[in-house]
Amino acid sequence: MSSTAVIIHLLGAAALLVLGLAILRKGMDQAFGSRMRIFLGVGTSNRGKAFGVGFLTTLVLQSSTATAIMTSSFVEQGLILLPMSLAVMLGADMGTSIVSQLVSLKITILSPTFILLGVALPKFLKNRRGEGLGRSFVGLGLMLLALKLMGEATDPIRESTIIQTLFGMLGDVPFAAVVASGLMAAATASSLAVVLFVLSLYQAGAIDPLLAIYFVAGANLGGALPPFFVVGHNHAARQVIAGNLTMRLIGTLLVTWIVPLFPDEIRSFASAWG
Repeated sequence: MSSTAVIIHLLGAAALLVLGLAILRKGMDQAFGSRMRIFLGVGTSNRGKAFGVGFLTTLVLQSSTATAIMTSSFVEQGLILLPMSLAVMLGADMGTSIVSQLVSLKITILSPTFILLGVALPKFLKNRRGEGLGRSFVGLGLMLLALKLMGEATDPIRESTIIQTLFGMLGDVPFAAVVASGLMAAATASSLAVVLFVLSLYQAGAIDPLLAIYFVAGANLGGALPPFFVVGHNHAARQVIAGNLTMRLIGTLLVTWIVPLFPDEIRSFASAWG
């Protein structure tokens, strides 16, 4: 398969992943969104609870971006204090990492089952929640199908000199790798989709573990950008988004500084854990 065909197949699978994630998010919001908004608004009496609320809200809604926008709107209305909102965002960031771990489990064989369940469920639960859950299962099934297609599309990459040269160049320039994945995350409004995309490349042996870390760091940073352009000009609301963006920026800078110091150790650790 030519390099052009590989890239087209890979981008097509990535587009399906983004579509599946969007359907999953919309379904979960339809099924549980109103309750999660109430939960988010009343469950922030201290930092520990605020962290847990952000974590659980992101697990349900599958989007730290949605959590960030809701949190900033509550801060704007005076329903959540700024320190509590930053704790919520820390929990949301943790929730995103857990979601990526769950979705990346080797359960792609269940994709048709989830899609079938998603189509059938609204027929039995003829209400808004049933429709939302059905949509969520369809979205999850499409995401798993996309990951399977990505795995198949990335196999030829190991034999593609052009693509391997490109990844090699990015690996030598961490800043470029961070910017590239950050732009993808910002464009898709989803760090999760980019992280799963990077994971498929790494599992196929197409990229070095160091480059995978740079890509993930950039995706986390880029995922914090869309809410910054959505919240408007309210000072308190923008403080929440700016605080989350700053935390992610600091984390990204630390990663790009520390990783080159221990390349052999990181590769050995990655090899040991498969």
